[in-house]
Amino acid sequence: MSNYPRTITLINKNTSKRRIIHLITQTKEKSFKSASAKCKAWVSNNGFPIVLKVCYGNSQKSSNEMDCNCIEELRYGLQAFVKEYLE
Repeated sequence: MSNYPRTITLINKNTSKRRIIHLITQTKEKSFKSASAKCKAWVSNNGFPIVLKVCYGNSQKSSNEMDCNCIEELRYGLQAFVKEYLE
């Protein structure tokens, strides 16, 4: 369980706005579908380019990061960094 993704952080490169989506809380684990929908909704409101960062386990040291310039890159990042663990 310690290597599961814990948070997804989206950072807009132009405005420096950020959104943190918690995937695992003390009470439940969110589904990939729910997390993906929240990411896509935030990006549609704030635009590209963004940085997608996924943190794993209890420490913030283990993470994957990817620059996304279009929706296809965002989908790929979510699939590669999150979906394989949650489904």
